[in-house]
Amino acid sequence: MTQSVEASAGTKLPLWVKLTGSAMGILFTGFGMSRFLSAGPMREVFIPIVTGAIMIYVSGYERRLFLNTEGFCRETSFWGQSKRDFVSWDDVADVRVILNKGKKIYVLPHAVREAWPLTFSIEQKDEVLCLLKECIAEEDIKIEQ
Repeated sequence: MTQSVEASAGTKLPLWVKLTGSAMGILFTGFGMSRFLSAGPMREVFIPIVTGAIMIYVSGYERRLFLNTEGFCRETSFWGQSKRDFVSWDDVADVRVILNKGKKIYVLPHAVREAWPLTFSIEQKDEVLCLLKECIAEEDIKIEQ
């Protein structure tokens, strides 16, 4: 069983923002297409279509960062198509944990290849430290206050 702790610093838009962004993007694109069909000036066609397409595209973006027994993971998805990047524990030399005065927990890995710093809420402190101690040697975990 893979134990996992999700970081609080991912980019996940609320559902209402996604729906509003998609609806506004469709409206902008529709406005641009109606100007195109009525042979309007190019700036009245191009700008709304591009703006609408960008709004639709961005509303489908999500990024999650998490820590699990396999290593550090970054999952990026656009409209259901996801991509996962892993940095396994074998590639991690040591981990620096910064406890920011009871506000946040920052986990900074030093690895052979690029690894992503993770931010956790203070409520996740026990889970994060337990998972780190399970996956990496205690002498490789540096905790700073």
